[in-house]
Amino acid sequence: MSYTAPEAGAFAKKKGSLSQKVCYELGLIDTEIESLGAGGEGASLADGKIWVGDGEGAAAAVTMSGDATLANTGELTIAAKAVTPAKMGITDGSIVIGQDGGAGGEKAVSGDATLANTGVLTISDSHMKRVKTALSSGAANAFCLAWQNPEDHAIIVTRLIVDLTTAGGTDTAVLDFGPANDDTTHSDGLINGANANAIAIYDNIEDQGTNGQSVCKLDAAGGTTDYITGQILTEAANSLVGNAYIFYTAV
Repeated sequence: MSYTAPEAGAFAKKKGSLSQKVCYELGLIDTEIESLGAGGEGASLADGKIWVGDGEGAAAAVTMSGDATLANTGELTIAAKAVTPAKMGITDGSIVIGQDGGAGGEKAVSGDATLANTGVLTISDSHMKRVKTALSSGAANAFCLAWQNPEDHAIIVTRLIVDLTTAGGTDTAVLDFGPANDDTTHSDGLINGANANAIAIYDNIEDQGTNGQSVCKLDAAGGTTDYITGQILTEAANSLVGNAYIFYTAV
């Protein structure tokens, strides 16, 4: 508020006795003085301070601190990492992702995968596939696996797991697995030198051997390199029983 004394004519027209009218004006002046003392317009306030009511209802000059600061221009700056997930209101199962202009937008993960509110990402079955195929026993140099890409497009093989449920029967027999040009070509590009005479599980991430790789690419069915083969080497593995699990996705 800003008090302005009435002109003589306006003052004379006010209702009440002279003393009542004077008391009314003095009341307005007193209210103005109280406003200035409590930090109203025109009150003195140190650089960067703001008025905040204290526990007794009186105004106190303080500096904003904690999770944010306030400049004397009125610009509020939130401290780094002050906005924690617990302070954000986000719809169940959604994430915050940058939008045009740099602002964050709330979106649900969709397309080739979904994301649960537990953080579990589930890739759609139509994009990540798994094939189970039985292994064959045999003499040295025989092929225990010959799997051809069934798709009409190239694929990325992301994992090969070999589960031997019955040992091959010869101590020195080993197995090699990898991408090949046909069903009778040796390859150790995924797993190299796995012990065939063991009940064990091998995979191309933890048990690559010397030449194995974590991933490989196969051409479309009928292409140049469209097989994964597994070969028995060194000695026979006539008692071998197990399965190969091939995980792949489309290119």
